[in-house]
Amino acid sequence: MKKFLNVLENLQNAFRMPDGASEMTRNLASLDFPQLTSVLPYRDYDRDSGLFVNRSTVGFLLRAEPLIGANEQIVYVLEDLIKSKLPRKTPISFHLVSSKLIGDQLDRGLSEFRWQGKHADKFNRITRAYYQRAAQQQFNSQPVCR
Repeated sequence: MKKFLNVLENLQNAFRMPDGASEMTRNLASLDFPQLTSVLPYRDYDRDSGLFVNRSTVGFLLRAEPLIGANEQIVYVLEDLIKSKLPRKTPISFHLVSSKLIGDQLDRGLSEFRWQGKHADKFNRITRAYYQRAAQQQFNSQPVCR
C-alpha cells in the first residue's frame, strides 16, 4: 500500500510540473494493472513542438473549425491541398466530431458575413437561425459526391 501511495504522490507531483507527462507515464507503468496507454499508438507528447511521439513515427494534430458558407470550390481547393502538398504514402486521418453546441462557432464564422443596413439585425437573426437549424437537422442542399 505504501508503494501505491508513493506512486500516487509522484503522479500528483509530475502532473504539476510544466511537462510531467513522461514521468507520469513511467510512474503509471510501474503499477501492476492493464493500462490504456499500452493500446494507444503514441508513447509521448512534446508540448514545445506539439508532436506526438509514436511507436515508430512522429505525428501532430490540427484542429479545424467548420467553414461556414463552404461551397464546391472550397471542397476542390481543400482536396487539391491534400493531394498536392502531402507526400505520397504519408498516412493521414480525419476525425470528424459532431456537436449541436455550436453557438460560439456560428458567431465567429458569421461575423464576417454580417448584414448591413436598416434591416441588418433581422437578417442576421434569420441567417443565424438557418445555420442553427442545419446543425440540429441538416442542410437542405445535396452533398458533393464524386
